[in-house]
Amino acid sequence: MNQHWFLKVNTPNFEPKLSFGDKAFFIGSCFSKEMSALGKSQGMSFMESPLGTVFHPEVLANQLQMINEEGFNDSDFFEENDTWYCWLASHDYFARTKERLQTLLEADLSKARKWLRESKYLFITLGSAFAYVLNDQQKMVANCHKQNQNLFEKRLSSTEDLFTCYKNLLSQIQKSFPELQVVITVSPVRHKRDGLIENNRSKARLHLLAEFLEIEGLANYFPAYEIVIDALRDYRFFEDDLVHPNKLAVSEVWASFESAFLVASEAAVRKKVRGAKQMLDHRATNNVLKMENFKRQKEQIALFNPKIDWT
Repeated sequence: MNQHWFLKVNTPNFEPKLSFGDKAFFIGSCFSKEMSALGKSQGMSFMESPLGTVFHPEVLANQLQMINEEGFNDSDFFEENDTWYCWLASHDYFARTKERLQTLLEADLSKARKWLRESKYLFITLGSAFAYVLNDQQKMVANCHKQNQNLFEKRLSSTEDLFTCYKNLLSQIQKSFPELQVVITVSPVRHKRDGLIENNRSKARLHLLAEFLEIEGLANYFPAYEIVIDALRDYRFFEDDLVHPNKLAVSEVWASFESAFLVASEAAVRKKVRGAKQMLDHRATNNVLKMENFKRQKEQIALFNPKIDWT
C-alpha cells in the first residue's frame, strides 16, 4: 500500500507470534470469519466459532460461556414447521427434533471447547451494540431466524452494561487460561439498516468497551476498523453494497494482521500452502492428475514444517 496516498495506522506488535501448529480461536463478526479463513488457507491452525457470525457483544459473550463451560437450556430452542432451531446459533443448525439439534450443537461445542483451551490467542470481533431481545423470555438472540419482528425488541446497549458483562467474562477466562491472549477488534462493516448516525453511535460504544478492557488489562486491541475506515477510506475498497469491505480491503487488513501476529520467517511457506490449496479449487480436465499434483506439492511443502494444517 502506497503510504503517500493513505493514512498510516500503527499496528501493535504482538508476542508471541503464531507459527504452524499454534492454535487460535476466532469469534464474532466478519473480521473473525475473514481472518480465520485466510489463515486456514495458508496452513494455520485457526478455528472460527461453529455457532456462526454474531454481532452483539453480549450474545457473543453468551456463546463464549457455552464454549468455555456451559451448555444449552430448553428455552434456547424453538420449533417451526416440524423443524427445530436454536436462538443462540446460526440458521445452519436445524433438525427434526430438539434432541437431535442439541446433539449436533453439543458435538461442535465440544470440538470448539477443546480448541479454545489449546489456543494461544482468542480473537473477538464486535459488530454492533444493537441487540434483538426475545420479548417473552427477555433473551438476547444471535439469530432471529426470519421470525416475525413483533417477537423482538431492538435495544441499543450501554457501554457500562457491556463492560460489566465482559469484565466478568474475561476475568473468568483469564483465570481458566492464564496463557491465553485476548484480542478485541471492531468490525468496519456499517450496519446501514440501523441508520448511519445510529451505526456510528453503536460503533462508539464498541470502541469504548475495547478501551476499557485494555485499561483493565483484560484484552488488547487490533485496529481492523481503523485500517478500513481511516487508512483505506474510499468506496473502491467496498463491495457494491458500500458497507462490506471487498477482497482488496481484506487483503490489506490481512497484511497488517500477518505482520502483527504471524512468524515472519514462515511467510514464504504460507504462500506455497495457499497456492497448493487454491490449485484444488481451479477447474481441471483431469481431476486425478490435479489431486496427484496437489499431493506432490503437499509432501514437498510439509518438509518445511510438518505442523502445517491441511484441513
